[in-house]
Amino acid sequence: MENGSFREHRRFGFLLAVVLSVVVAGCGGDNGDALDSVGGIPGLSEADELPLIETEPDPSDDSFVWSHAYKVGDLPPVNIGQPTPEFMADAHREADEAADLVCLGGGGSVGCGDLNSSRPEIMGLTYGGPDVLAWAWIGVPDQAVAVRYADLNVTVPWQRPADRLVVFPNTIDDDLDEDCPCRFDAIDADGAVIISVDIQTGLYIDL
Repeated sequence: MENGSFREHRRFGFLLAVVLSVVVAGCGGDNGDALDSVGGIPGLSEADELPLIETEPDPSDDSFVWSHAYKVGDLPPVNIGQPTPEFMADAHREADEAADLVCLGGGGSVGCGDLNSSRPEIMGLTYGGPDVLAWAWIGVPDQAVAVRYADLNVTVPWQRPADRLVVFPNTIDDDLDEDCPCRFDAIDADGAVIISVDIQTGLYIDL
């Protein structure tokens, strides 16, 4: 694995990932104008859906058991899997901890998030390069049927979670100020926002 593909997880430091562990924080926000209803989900437009497309994983890294992969837009495929017991042992972690981890692989590096974490985990995926090409959220709430990715663009894409995961291409300009409305909105079947997470700071947004 290449160091630097994902930034380091604060709880699983042996895995290379950006994980922004979120804490509750207050920050107002507007969910925007209502759009057409899609698949029984009010407030979402079919034209703005950016689906996760399942595909075959790249098995080149045998430190992990890759079950499948997802492709999103023009991004490289993201491997989905879990670490092997041998990898967990080398990392001085208990083998049974692997059951709660979802690991994402791409570009020769891997990052993992804990599905049972009480705080959402956001990863910046660089696929081995210097820049963040995509943002992933591991551990999307079970009751969420869609996640919306909001930034300064007029078009706001959304995605149906798979494996409690969403992945969106990064459209955030590093030069944007801290007031950028860059967030993930988890949406239930009624079109209501369950929780929102600030992508850049990793903080909950109190809408």
